[in-house]
Amino acid sequence: MKQTKLCPKCGSSNIHLSEGGAGGHGSGNIIPTGSFTWQAVPVDRYICCDCGYIEEWIRKDHLSRIEDSKKHI
Repeated sequence: MKQTKLCPKCGSSNIHLSEGGAGGHGSGNIIPTGSFTWQAVPVDRYICCDCGYIEEWIRKDHLSRIEDSKKHI
């Protein structure tokens, strides 16, 4: 959906982007990579507003933070 702008399940182009981000007390769509919320990596969600299918993506500039994290195997 990110590249094609089409839902792979139903073919709809009615796609909504919900950008990842951290809220208060660690809420939000994030992957923790450290002890603090500001160290978390945001996860963007692409949502088909016709069938409800969701894809989650991490921005390329944040992938190295996931690789370097000691919190993940």
